[in-house]
Amino acid sequence: MEIISLNTPSNALPPLGTQARLVLDLLSDGEPHPKTELITLLGDDPRSALQSLTGRTYGFWLIHNISDRNAVYQLDERHLSGCRQLDEDARVIAHKRLAERSKGQCQSEIKRLPKALREHAVVSEQYQQRFNFDNSDQSTQVKDKPTPAS
Repeated sequence: MEIISLNTPSNALPPLGTQARLVLDLLSDGEPHPKTELITLLGDDPRSALQSLTGRTYGFWLIHNISDRNAVYQLDERHLSGCRQLDEDARVIAHKRLAERSKGQCQSEIKRLPKALREHAVVSEQYQQRFNFDNSDQSTQVKDKPTPAS
């Protein structure tokens, strides 16, 4: 972790004791680590910690999933090189990968929008018919959420 600490922007290091820091400390040996090992370390799924590390929160760490079948994670060697320029290269690559995934997700969701709008219209009509819903009469509205217990 010492090499990482020396060449990493301070805002990219998660606070001690956080799940993200535990994962980063483990991965900082440069070796591959299976997801099961991360689960054992955290006592929980490492997804949130990995998302924090690889996203904007902690400055785009480049963490590779090096297995085709099971999740096996490895920190990119450029973060471990001791060279600030290589560390920054890895961060730019990680940021680009995240932006590409985000763009792909957005494009996929926009294709689904017409279907979602049709479904919403049908369900809204069913809802209005079922509950005799009238926008002008607030007293007949059905609560969609349960009332909290006293």
